[in-house]
Amino acid sequence: GDLFASHGEYQQAVDVYIQKTPSVASTSLIAKLSLALLAVDPPRAVTSLTRSLNLLNKPEYDDLYWRVEAALAWALALNGQSYDAIRRCRDGLSKTGETMGLGLPRTLLRGVLGMILFYEGDEVEAHPHLESARASWGARGEEEGILLINQILIKMPKTEITRAWLRVLLKPVLRY
Repeated sequence: GDLFASHGEYQQAVDVYIQKTPSVASTSLIAKLSLALLAVDPPRAVTSLTRSLNLLNKPEYDDLYWRVEAALAWALALNGQSYDAIRRCRDGLSKTGETMGLGLPRTLLRGVLGMILFYEGDEVEAHPHLESARASWGARGEEEGILLINQILIKMPKTEITRAWLRVLLKPVLRY
C-alpha cells in the first residue's frame, strides 16, 4: 500500500490497505488508509479520517495526528463543508499557539486553511496563510510543500491540489 501511495496510485493503495486492515489493524495503517481515501472517495474519507483521529489521540502519534487533522479539514471542504473545515483549522491553530512558529501542526493547519480560503474565493485572506506555510516548508527544505503552494496560486484544479496535498501529508509516513 505504501509503495502505491508513494507513486500517487491511491486507489491501489486503498485496496491494499483494506486487504491488510482486518489482519494488521495498526493505527498507522488505518490512518494511511484514511489519507489515501481522500483522493479516491472524499465523502468516505471524512468518516474514516474522523475515526482515525480518535485512534491517534496519543502522544506517540502526534505528527500523524496533525497530518490526519489537516487532511480532514480538506476533505470537509471538498464535500462542501467549508465552514466546518475553516472552523476546524482555526480551532487547531488555537491549540498550537503562537509559540510553535514553524512547527509541523501550525504549518499544516495554516497551509490547509489557506487552501480552503483560496478555493472558496477569498484569496486575500488565504494569502498570509499560504505564505506562512510556504516559509515554514522552505525553512525545512520540504520542496513538496513549496510546490503545493505554487500549484494553489496558479489555480490548479482541486483534484490536482488534493494529490499534491497527499504527497505532503503521506511522504513522511510511508515505509517503502
